Amino acid sequence: FYSTRPSGRGLGLATVHGIVSQSKGFIAVNSEPGQGSLFEVYFPRIPPIGRPASSPPVGTGQHISGKRILLVEDNHEVRNLTATILRRSGFEVMLADTPAVALDICQRLDSAPDMLLTDVVMPGMSGRQLMEHIRRRFPGLRVGFVSGYTADMVLRHGIEQEQVAFLQKPYSPETLTRFVHQVLQQS
Repeated sequence: FYSTRPSGRGLGLATVHGIVSQSKGFIAVNSEPGQGSLFEVYFPRIPPIGRPASSPPVGTGQHISGKRILLVEDNHEVRNLTATILRRSGFEVMLADTPAVALDICQRLDSAPDMLLTDVVMPGMSGRQLMEHIRRRFPGLRVGFVSGYTADMVLRHGIEQEQVAFLQKPYSPETLTRFVHQVLQQS
């Protein structure tokens, strides 16, 4: 995929394609020189789920709110949405838009965060490399990885989905909350 969008602005075409494909949808593209491109995204119709959209995320019933999560996500929109979901679920969230910022935050902490929630593919350093750096200071840190990239791209960044706590983007608020609870309960 190729895009002329400035780096860091919106979702890349590969990410959009992955999201749409996982949702059993498809993308129709019409592009003409000098006229631009039109991308139409189609998703299968689903019946309403019977719960108002404004309902808070459903937890697992176990009280582990108040835990500190270091969220590392280079996409502004995804980072803010994820932080909002986690805060509404009772978590304290520290935000980092780059691995370097995350490392700086960790250097200033007196104690380890309860969890590192990091994107896998980021500029400068992968999520796995970030985990390795932070675990030098906080060896028992629980880590959850997220990515919108395909499995082969994630594997190229040193993440074998079966061996780590991994959540594929896109995710619902309920799925994210459940994932974080599961990672925090790991011994």
